[in-house]
Amino acid sequence: MCRGRSPEDLRSLPHDERQQLIAEHNLHVTMTEMNTVKQAIFEGNLWDLVETRAKGHAEMASALKSLSKYSKYLEEGSPGFKGKGVFYYDYNSLAKPEVIRYQNKLLNNYAKPDNRDTHVLLTEPAQKPFNRSHDFKKAKKQTEKYNDKIHYCFIAAPYGLIPEYLAETYPASQYQMAVPLDHETVQHTVDNILEYLEKNPLKHTVIVYGDKQIDQELVERLGGKYPVIHCEDLGDDESTQLLIKWMETI
Repeated sequence: MCRGRSPEDLRSLPHDERQQLIAEHNLHVTMTEMNTVKQAIFEGNLWDLVETRAKGHAEMASALKSLSKYSKYLEEGSPGFKGKGVFYYDYNSLAKPEVIRYQNKLLNNYAKPDNRDTHVLLTEPAQKPFNRSHDFKKAKKQTEKYNDKIHYCFIAAPYGLIPEYLAETYPASQYQMAVPLDHETVQHTVDNILEYLEKNPLKHTVIVYGDKQIDQELVERLGGKYPVIHCEDLGDDESTQLLIKWMETI
């Protein structure tokens, strides 16, 4: 109806005919949207569709914020594996079931390997999965004398910490983040890290941090509680040698 008629043509029609055509148009649009929703449910990206639609109007954005309060219940009804990557756009994406589920499982189900008494928190590598990145392999090769004591974890939004042994599991490597990160995402990520460290303390903890927003915020929030080593890039010789020297002292 809208493709074949101009607004002037529509206004010139008798009231009953105009009303009928508008009703048919609205029904067509509604059915098209319902099919779009069904397809999003089938493909496992309904939340992406909701975020996209919500950005089109202030009231819908408000509704999305209200919906985010019920993220716990959304997670309970969401499948554990969707077979595709996850996109994180901004703080609204923090309510995605994948974020909630990952943090819950990290806190309640994950157990580090035995005999690892030292947390080494590493700035996020450039490639995924993080444990297969060239920079991490280079750093780990140089610290191989101490690797049987170290529990390596990567600092990564929005999850918080990604242990080396979970780096290839879903969704720890199958995701993309929009950067630069907004304030809420940075705070959420750091909160998750602090919660994990509090619930899973080890004898020693050191942070090898870079210039990323989360790294800087984490170091500031910890306020000197743990030793820190600044690195230009993960695996650079200077920071790795500092890590080795620190390991020699504990």
